[in-house]
Amino acid sequence: MSKSTFYFDLGSPYAYLSAERIDGDFEDAGLEPPVWRPVLLGGLFKRFGRSSWALTEEREAGMAEIEARAADYGLPPLSWPHPWPESYLLSMRVATVRAEPSGSASAPKRGAAATRGSAKPLA
Repeated sequence: MSKSTFYFDLGSPYAYLSAERIDGDFEDAGLEPPVWRPVLLGGLFKRFGRSSWALTEEREAGMAEIEARAADYGLPPLSWPHPWPESYLLSMRVATVRAEPSGSASAPKRGAAATRGSAKPLA
């Protein structure tokens, strides 16, 4: 069986929800943890002519949904960075450079943890 890949963007609240649980979920299922690979969500938005809901009138509802999901998953309350969304290009470049050839999650996780601080904001 080939190894699964977890693609993440440090500024994505959905990636945050997944990143906090994915290794444990794989372990619980008796599977090897996935390879973590950074992907620039803003680049995908640009390529496909889309944008984030966080820049629309859906922002408050979207944030409330993420907060509810985090609570349902037993994650700590979110502390949204200000401003959000912000450009995470430098952070994503660091995550890309720091990604280990083996696909280990340790480098991206260290980067994500460093950007969150003790209150565990999204990025």
